[in-house]
Amino acid sequence: MNTTFTIPAHGVAIGANGLSEIQTALVESYYPIRICGAPTGAGKTYAFLQAARSGQFVVFVVPTQALAADIEQTCRKQNVSHRRWDAVESKKLASSGKDVYETRLSDVEELERTGGLLVTTPESLAQVLHGRYFFAGVPLRTSGLLGAADHLVFDEAHTYTERGFGFLSFWLTAIAYRSKIDPNTVKPKLTLLSATHSNLFEEWLKDKDVPPSSWIALDEHITEKPTPNFRWLHGDVQVSVTDVPILDLFFQYGEEKLLKNRRVLLLYDSLWAMLHDLKRLSSNLSAFGITKEEVFVVDAQDKQSAYTLGSESFRSGLEPEEHHRLIIGTSAIEMGVNYPDLTCAFLQPGIDAASLVQRIGRVARGNYRGEIFISSAGNEVPAHIVSMKDLSGIVPIEELRSRLSPLRTIHPTRAKALGSAYWSFLEQQPGHLRDFLVKAHGTLSTTSTPGGLLNAIRAKIKNGRSRHRRELETWLHGIDRALGSLRDFSPTVRVQFGMEANIVEYSRDWMERYVNCRAAVVSDDGVWRFPGPRDQFLRERPEPVIRYALHPFGPPIQIVVDHRPSNSTVQRFLSAPAVQSLSGEDRNLWELIEKFVRETGLLVFQHDDLPPGDSLVI
Repeated sequence: MNTTFTIPAHGVAIGANGLSEIQTALVESYYPIRICGAPTGAGKTYAFLQAARSGQFVVFVVPTQALAADIEQTCRKQNVSHRRWDAVESKKLASSGKDVYETRLSDVEELERTGGLLVTTPESLAQVLHGRYFFAGVPLRTSGLLGAADHLVFDEAHTYTERGFGFLSFWLTAIAYRSKIDPNTVKPKLTLLSATHSNLFEEWLKDKDVPPSSWIALDEHITEKPTPNFRWLHGDVQVSVTDVPILDLFFQYGEEKLLKNRRVLLLYDSLWAMLHDLKRLSSNLSAFGITKEEVFVVDAQDKQSAYTLGSESFRSGLEPEEHHRLIIGTSAIEMGVNYPDLTCAFLQPGIDAASLVQRIGRVARGNYRGEIFISSAGNEVPAHIVSMKDLSGIVPIEELRSRLSPLRTIHPTRAKALGSAYWSFLEQQPGHLRDFLVKAHGTLSTTSTPGGLLNAIRAKIKNGRSRHRRELETWLHGIDRALGSLRDFSPTVRVQFGMEANIVEYSRDWMERYVNCRAAVVSDDGVWRFPGPRDQFLRERPEPVIRYALHPFGPPIQIVVDHRPSNSTVQRFLSAPAVQSLSGEDRNLWELIEKFVRETGLLVFQHDDLPPGDSLVI
């Protein structure tokens, strides 16, 4: 497949206040809930930075630590008072001897008083909702945070999939409820931002749990014709789609770009593919007139170390510096991160159209010309790439978005089932939440209370006399643990590649799929220690993994998975021999559990006490 077209330069009109129409609406609209789908570069984040500068307290929720670091850096440059809550900042506080929860309580109190921006991740915000502060003896509650903030903003809202639906649904419900009982003093206003919204919000809102009068959909008016007061979002960008592998594309065209002192992005779909290419890239750098010191790597694993963990040892982390001319990374880069002077990118297609549009939006911010090379190499060309095959000439950004629509699609029935289960999980947390959840939902909706199915299972386990009570309680505990994990992150392990390397945390699933773990020795401290750099142990191709799903009526079920549990793995769980002989009360309980698992697709897995490579990897 070979396609070339140009996205023309485009921008927005600017008002007398220095903001575009959409930026003004985001800050000033009286609607308690705003859904904004403006394109990348439209200044959605900037609007809330200005609100924070003016003395308002903005809680700004972002999906990645890379984006949190990017926004923090912008706050510093623009002299906006700010605080950051994420795992990176927590480790800094702990290493300096400060109490993380006490510090965060002080952050809220100060920002409420002075105004400013609190940038955080869903996981860190969920700690308030899930009662972690309660257990730590720190008096910060969900109601207190909501009462303190003027704005609660979820950036890159398209990244919330079925698994995060309940979390997002809670905040939408909370704001809608507060606006209904006291429409004149709603605080905070809730905003969902994304250049590439999925069908999640449309599906949720059309159930009428949120009164139509409480929300508004906003979009920016984009034009290619500048007016007297105008801000360019992007310059002309030439897009080429080809079936040449990404690194070969870079070798073919990257030299010219780098020799012209242009900043270049090399963006992969998977960490494994990127790591395999880094070694080959390292041996060819001199041909591009670039040194190893001018290369920077951003990915979910090496961000923990100042240098990548393979033999090539490039600089790594979250924030490249001005002298870094070649930036290499994975999907963490695609979401909202802005690298100045980036005018050329070599991209793999991303998981879907939303991912690709986000990646395209990283290039030629402002009024600069840009070039993008998309590699569609692989056994199967993604559907969103196929839909671009006959594009040519000038293709406005809105036409491209329309051509690729739907940019991201989720399973609404499963999302609602998982959301309902999440509300059941919330009802088990300490504090006032149960009363609030019941009252809020009852005020807004005539449908059954969320959490009903899982609550019924809880009651039967608690009040029943099953001889399987221990297995049932263990399974239920695993379900709650899974529901509290908003994005289905697998358990991590501590890993060291070479005796002199840093000890870092890796996804256990990733390690067992892509690394020969039998080469590791597990020390008394639990660290998986490999005798050399990471690239020495990478597999030539990823392997399936055996996982053990906890079962409520018997031993764990062995399941082979290629990536995540599918319908076939769910069916294997439901067909376990242990359920064939159930009768009476246990049979009735199993029928509820079977319905719950079918609707949610939720399996929970045993990971403890299993050595690396020992009957886990096929």
